[in-house]
Amino acid sequence: QEPDQGQEMARIARYVGENDGAKVEQARDALGIRPNVFTGLKQALVDQQVIVHVPRSGLFKGERWQEFVDGPAHT
Repeated sequence: QEPDQGQEMARIARYVGENDGAKVEQARDALGIRPNVFTGLKQALVDQQVIVHVPRSGLFKGERWQEFVDGPAHT
């Protein structure tokens, strides 16, 4: 069964938060996500400003990282 896309995005976001400046290949390999799948998820996170991909420098937390990782406030 394929993992839920939201769960995979959360795993990527958490990994980037713990490994600031991680290279794309490093994150992908560490999380065991297929390259074509990882690229789509990474781009979605970049589009939502959760992470920032700086070419040749790696992946970093974006301005909405904390909000994404913490999730919506439960009432």
